[in-house]
Amino acid sequence: MPRYVTFVKYTTEALQGIRAGGYAARFEQLQAFGESLGVTMESMDFMIPGEWDFMSTISAPSVNEVLAVHSFSMASGTVERSVTSELFSGEQMDAAISKATPKYSPPGS
Repeated sequence: MPRYVTFVKYTTEALQGIRAGGYAARFEQLQAFGESLGVTMESMDFMIPGEWDFMSTISAPSVNEVLAVHSFSMASGTVERSVTSELFSGEQMDAAISKATPKYSPPGS
């Protein structure tokens, strides 16, 4: 199943709510939210305040479920910004490049 990593920056109001309700409880709430959309939230790790407040890894049957999670999260008004990227194992990368027969020429060659 495809895996993704997401970095999230919450609004100040959202962080106040998380502090009041508990960080561990937020992970449980997001797990339930993800499951309702067919997404498994594998981890949620909070970060030293800075560019991002937390990062999570998720698995989903397709990018459609990831887009649904993103849409609902952003529409809630609690997320200032986020970025999501698909993750690939070393084996997946090896398989991908083994099928490649590029005809690419770098600029100037």
